[in-house]
Amino acid sequence: MRDRLRAHATQCEPATAAAAARPPEAGFTLVEMLVSVTIMTIAILGAAGTMFTMTVVSDFERRQALAEVEARRLVEAIRAAPYDDCASAEATYESYFDDVVVEAGATADITNMKFWLRDTASPLNVSAGQFKTYAAYQAAGYCQPLATDDAKKTDHGLQRMTVTVTVGSNPPAKVSFEVSKRLSQF
Repeated sequence: MRDRLRAHATQCEPATAAAAARPPEAGFTLVEMLVSVTIMTIAILGAAGTMFTMTVVSDFERRQALAEVEARRLVEAIRAAPYDDCASAEATYESYFDDVVVEAGATADITNMKFWLRDTASPLNVSAGQFKTYAAYQAAGYCQPLATDDAKKTDHGLQRMTVTVTVGSNPPAKVSFEVSKRLSQF
């Protein structure tokens, strides 16, 4: 029996020596795994944030382009409309917007309506003067429907207004164009 144990022990020695010579099993520790998962999470979140920002910017640019197209269409509608002498309110020209379909989600306004007031010191010099609001124009004695002087019933044939189109919100895409409307003989 001793011989058997001795034979068995000699067979086991090389296995134990081989196990001692072999390096420890290759693998990652828990700390290494946590560090790598953290780095990957940061990278994925950064890429997702970039994609979200690109989507938001793309949507804003689309709305901005739509606002510009709509504003140009409305400017052309105003230019094609007949001249409205003493257009007292922006609503006068906004009525021409009815023929131009504004895209869903877009709003259009005419603001900053002004009239050319010639310099009375040099009435023949058409370029001498300045733009005034309707109230200031009336205060100067023009656009008075009950005036006895025909020149006081009308404006001087040149109007300027701002067409603004707004699309969406958060933030809204807004485009403004300044439009001049003139009497054909001016």
